[in-house]
Amino acid sequence: MVYNGPQFFVSNPLYKNPIEECKLNSDYDVIDLTSISEDFISRTNYLPCIPLTDYKKKVRGFLVGQDEYGNEVYDDWIDHYKLGFRHMVGSTSERTLICAVLPRKTAHIHGVLSIALADAQHTVDMGELCASLVLDFYMKILSVTNLMPSRMMAFPMGVDNKYNSALRSRFLLLNCLTTAYADLWKEIWSEDYKRDTWSVEDSRLKPFGQLTEQWKWETPLRNYFERRQALVEIDVIAAMALGLSLEDLEMIYTIQFPVLQQNEADTWYDARGQIVFTCSKGLTGVGLDRKGNARQGSLGWEDIRGAAITDSEGKIVGYQGTAPTHVHTIDPAKSELYGGQQQTFYAPYTRCDRIDDYRTAWAHFEKRFGNTNK
Repeated sequence: MVYNGPQFFVSNPLYKNPIEECKLNSDYDVIDLTSISEDFISRTNYLPCIPLTDYKKKVRGFLVGQDEYGNEVYDDWIDHYKLGFRHMVGSTSERTLICAVLPRKTAHIHGVLSIALADAQHTVDMGELCASLVLDFYMKILSVTNLMPSRMMAFPMGVDNKYNSALRSRFLLLNCLTTAYADLWKEIWSEDYKRDTWSVEDSRLKPFGQLTEQWKWETPLRNYFERRQALVEIDVIAAMALGLSLEDLEMIYTIQFPVLQQNEADTWYDARGQIVFTCSKGLTGVGLDRKGNARQGSLGWEDIRGAAITDSEGKIVGYQGTAPTHVHTIDPAKSELYGGQQQTFYAPYTRCDRIDDYRTAWAHFEKRFGNTNK
């Protein structure tokens, strides 16, 4: 597997799959993490053109000693778990610092930077902070177009021990999506993960108590709702660990992440955590179109959402749906990977408020960690 940038996103190493005739950066299908097999491997656009033994020698790994002639001997970089980063960064995009854990036996093209650390735990500890809006904010304010190794030297790695279990569990649950990560999951496993809790109670969130040391298909977070919640909580825990206040985190989000705010405001989840509609350009093909196609007999989001659900202040927080379920056939023109398959959405449909969720999560973890930052 040789990665290129569009194939991964923030804490998601299986973000998009290249279509068979992949010529443009739009020629990718979003991967449905709830339907992939435990040994799923994304299609690759690149293959080594030299023997694997020679290919592996192109990049040295860690220094392991010297041979009988005094020459330095290195292990194979390709055999390690790596943090993969998109080389090109967009300060005006939804997210700027984009990284995920790439599995062993994988490589990447020059459009991706990677870091492999001798201790896999250090790899996870660096990745969990890079997954947060706090580090993303740092990259945004640099106003650069490329992520360079020299800039990465300033990234923090490691926080106070009291935060480790909560950060590691969420980061691993987001990244360890197939059996390719089973060894990493077992190596970083802690019984503390089973005692963790979410900051909100919601049936769409997988209970931490069911986790085991042995990786299973059910282990990682797969639906969109729970994956979003894990990233929200990583933002909060990372902010606490790095000495920021809740006010700081809210300011970072409201000033520096307008595209993320726009997507949050118009992304709707069904009762099982699937996205039924989103305006996100990064998730083209996910959920329904805004409007249906009468000629094709297909319904859109505006057709099936039904009556609005409002809170005490009259704010729309959800929709009842015109029926308990809606069966949608995925258009082959919008997904080579899933075209023709049926997907069922379950009412009611709700959206999230990141500021409200930050405040709820902050109160939850403030009690847990004893933080006093405001």
